[in-house]
Amino acid sequence: MKSQTGMTETDLRRMVETDLLRKKLIEIIAADVPTDTLEAHARHILVADEATAKDVISQLKNGADFAQLAAKYSTDASSKDSGGDLGTFAPGRMVTEFDDVVFKVPVGLYPDPVKTTFGYHVIEILSRESRPLTATELDQKKSDAFTKWLSDQRADPAVVTEYDIWQLSVPTVPTIDQVINAPTATP
Repeated sequence: MKSQTGMTETDLRRMVETDLLRKKLIEIIAADVPTDTLEAHARHILVADEATAKDVISQLKNGADFAQLAAKYSTDASSKDSGGDLGTFAPGRMVTEFDDVVFKVPVGLYPDPVKTTFGYHVIEILSRESRPLTATELDQKKSDAFTKWLSDQRADPAVVTEYDIWQLSVPTVPTIDQVINAPTATP
């Protein structure tokens, strides 16, 4: 190793020790990361105005078929032909106003139009359940928790002290412009 990288045994030991300490720190910080996630299955009909949304809700309450109304009224080209079905998704995947309804109210047809930047949504929540995170998702959540913790530590002046004495050692001649615009030698 020394001949290939120039690292001494002490350097290698320090590198391995630092890596082990970092992993242990991540393990401690991420201990409270949830191992499951909430998911909802919903469908929607997106329309341009509130009056149309209220009309669609009224038709649904009177027994109309959601899929047929989605095909007829929805302006969401990606879901209108599948009955407005959005599949299952976790919180944060949809705009806030939409998420607030899907993840906080009882399962079923939401009785009011939901206004977002896209228009007015008629929302039916088909199900909501918790599922275990995959190993990849859990690793990402742990990494995110560590990154947030580290960012918070770096932003806390009680934890990090910035010493800018090094600025006195930065040469001022030549200037950056002089270096960039220096004439090049031609042979």
